[in-house]
Amino acid sequence: MTHGVVLERLAPNDALLVAEAVKAKFVDESPRVWSLGLKKPYIYYDADSTSLSKVLPVHHGRVLFIPETDDKNPLPVYRIEASDIENLIGNCPFFEYYVVDSRNEWLIAETEHSIFIFCYASGSEVRVLPLGRIWPEE
Repeated sequence: MTHGVVLERLAPNDALLVAEAVKAKFVDESPRVWSLGLKKPYIYYDADSTSLSKVLPVHHGRVLFIPETDDKNPLPVYRIEASDIENLIGNCPFFEYYVVDSRNEWLIAETEHSIFIFCYASGSEVRVLPLGRIWPEE
């Protein structure tokens, strides 16, 4: 169910290439789920008190949406309008996913523990919400 949101699923080979590039940039080693191995430092936010739209550095344009799965197959990758993500996920507790910009400069993860994790490439010019906390703490 997509709640009227338009998703474009990438072909399996394209999804594999995108997922490998995202993982190489933002994830250390091979954790069970990416959010357990995100490269540090990163900024995290309490998803119970901060909405995804406040954490996203962009509100318009296409981004990549990557839902986490527990199987060993390559993760599916979708293109979606940034403004439609919250409508898509609605209130899905215990659901992990990643949002990545099309240039692979930043990644946002929402974990099953209601935490947003914001990772960005050094040298990127991105808008960072000041309510987050840097990990590891300095």
